Amino acid sequence: MYTWSAFPFVRFAFAGIAGIFLFERWPQIWDSFYVVLGILLLLYLITWGIEFIWKRARLTLLSGCLGLAIVAYVFGWVMLQTNTLDDEDHFRHVSGRIVAYEGRVVSDVLEKETTRRYTVEVSRVLADSTETLVSGLLHLYIGKRDMIAMPLVYGDVIRVLGAPSEIPPPTNPEEFNYSAYIARQQIHGQSFVSPDRVEVMHNDPPSVVLERAYVLRAYLQKKILTYIQDRDAQAIALALLIGIKDFLSEDLTTAYSSTGAMHVLAVSGLHVGIFYMILLFVLKPIEKRPGGHIVIAVVSVFVIWGYTFVTGMSPSVLRAATMFSVFALSKALVRSSNIYNSLGISAFILLLYDPNLLYSVGFQLSFLAVTGIVYLQPRIYRLVYVRNKYLDKIWVITAVSIAAQIATLPLTIYYFNQFPTYFFLSNLVVIPGAFLIMIGGIFMLVVGSMADGLGIVVGFLVDYLIRAMNYLVLAVEQIPGSLITWLYFDNFQVWMVYGLIVLMLMAFYHRSSLYMGASLLATCLVLAWGHVKDRARSIRSELIVYDISGTTAIDVIAGRQAALYIEPDKEPDFEMLHFQIDPFRRANGLAPFDEGLSFFQSLAESKGVIKFGQVANQRVIILDSLLTGYTINPPIETDILVINNHSVKSVHWLKEHFRFKHLLIGSDNSWYYTTRLQKQLAEQQIASHSLLSQGSWRMTLSD
Repeated sequence: MYTWSAFPFVRFAFAGIAGIFLFERWPQIWDSFYVVLGILLLLYLITWGIEFIWKRARLTLLSGCLGLAIVAYVFGWVMLQTNTLDDEDHFRHVSGRIVAYEGRVVSDVLEKETTRRYTVEVSRVLADSTETLVSGLLHLYIGKRDMIAMPLVYGDVIRVLGAPSEIPPPTNPEEFNYSAYIARQQIHGQSFVSPDRVEVMHNDPPSVVLERAYVLRAYLQKKILTYIQDRDAQAIALALLIGIKDFLSEDLTTAYSSTGAMHVLAVSGLHVGIFYMILLFVLKPIEKRPGGHIVIAVVSVFVIWGYTFVTGMSPSVLRAATMFSVFALSKALVRSSNIYNSLGISAFILLLYDPNLLYSVGFQLSFLAVTGIVYLQPRIYRLVYVRNKYLDKIWVITAVSIAAQIATLPLTIYYFNQFPTYFFLSNLVVIPGAFLIMIGGIFMLVVGSMADGLGIVVGFLVDYLIRAMNYLVLAVEQIPGSLITWLYFDNFQVWMVYGLIVLMLMAFYHRSSLYMGASLLATCLVLAWGHVKDRARSIRSELIVYDISGTTAIDVIAGRQAALYIEPDKEPDFEMLHFQIDPFRRANGLAPFDEGLSFFQSLAESKGVIKFGQVANQRVIILDSLLTGYTINPPIETDILVINNHSVKSVHWLKEHFRFKHLLIGSDNSWYYTTRLQKQLAEQQIASHSLLSQGSWRMTLSD
């Protein structure tokens, strides 16, 4: 009979992850799920039976692999079930023009600068005067124009005038794919409306537990805003205590992110751990009573999951809650708990519940950080002996920070393209700071529920604790070289660097020449891959016209150099411009563009509504206003012609006055105009490219 190791759920979890990856790559394997599963089960039972009857068969490895294959296959099937877009009754499949829809609010409100966002479960739509029962989730954005309007609450059944729209995919190279990100949460639509187009019919919450959690969350939010006066301190307290990050200012978010302290503002294992410690301290008097361990375990699990619901159930909180629940129950049953097995159980349960969590940044970083801390922190700590007990505490926290950073470094660079140099300094501040603030904040809310006056007094102390922590974090941010930016890893590099880290750790701790040789080879492979990429970049020459509203933006790339050209009389949103252009430049080893120097000196001069420019060896003309009746004689010849702002009404006029090689329809045109113009151009057998509907346009430049 197959015998599992001391932590079987680690193997189960990895098998589940393999099944999810296989489903993403070859979903057709699950077309005959029951047949394949039946075959795998039959083979497993046969090998198990042979091994049981014939002890010398030695089929342990085979039966174990078959068992893991079954786990992987089941996880792939669960992944298949979560894809709601394939449901026949999904609202995306409704034919006809949707003018209104009904649904139920299934999330708490997310406050944005100009809107409030809700997740709505759509139940029916009105299309072509016919009501149809449907399913599916969408994001509803309600404008804050009417500030008197009350926010919707969880469980509100609403009727919305308007039609859901698709979440557009990225249109510029390397741009963040928000549509794919949100699709992992089974959200396949969005709707932007004003408050007067939303009617609340009644309230019918799908979960009483979540309803109570959101009510409690709103109550605690009100108390925190009452007891703490400083705006930034309020934002930090809300994030630390109940997981609301809507009030964090951009400057504060940047400071914590730049110093590697952002993790304390996202409720995670640290917060759940502190909460659990406080809970154990409160329940300690009943520990030695008959059945005390059972009572503590049950109460702990109940309260931890209550806290998880209140704080928003992020992947990192779910991981921590599952782990602490396993730990509490193991302790109650007087069984030793293996931390790696606890991690495996947590991952197994959460991925079985929602396989798409695997692609959550919070899920990935949370598990990697904990694994790094568990494995690396004791080993890093033992490298230095500190005699002074206070300095030793500092070294403990530093070792934890280093371990977590090593484990998450490749993914941090992959997702955030930066590295906080002084993360160990900021963590010396925020880890004990978060501990004190959470204890003080919980005490503030408890005494405040009995007497507001006591809550205000404690809140005054918590306020100054938070201000002190913010001051120190901002001080770390001001240290020269506190943040290394413009970093980039692709998928392959992430895997290579993780492989290199593992091999280097094995070589360091085992002192094995084999591992040392393997780590040296891996280092050479990483460097060689970087050299190959850099070599490929050095010989390229291309032109890119980005899909950017408000201006025509053209990037000319020659080797490792790039020049950005925009219209001289336009004032684009530079923040948005960076958001749309920087990902491509960073991924291709190019420098960021300079918004204050030669940036504006690009597209030559303007002549009325027709703008002329020379980009590399390409002549560019931009039509930027209505030109019907405008006579050009002789016709203008150009390489690239860009049509903006509905400037061309007649294809015949366009052919008469311009000679061009490439025709682009800019992003400043409406969808209706773009569609109509492209249809007319196609009838005249004129090739065109719409930046609005087809995304950015690229061409290779000849020498």
